[in-house]
Amino acid sequence: MKNKIFHTQEWRIIMNILTYIAIAIGGFVAIGSTLSITLGIFGTIIYKIIRSAKYKISLFD
Repeated sequence: MKNKIFHTQEWRIIMNILTYIAIAIGGFVAIGSTLSITLGIFGTIIYKIIRSAKYKISLFD
């Protein structure tokens, strides 16, 4: 009986650790995608402003 209880507690600890690892991986993926979208938007805006100043093209083209 004691061995079964220990196994259950051990299983809970392992699952708890795996859950935290999955949460961390998901968080890093979310942060990465948010940063890439944000940097892409700012990069596009800066590119359009430079292109507009250099070639006298509208920002909306």
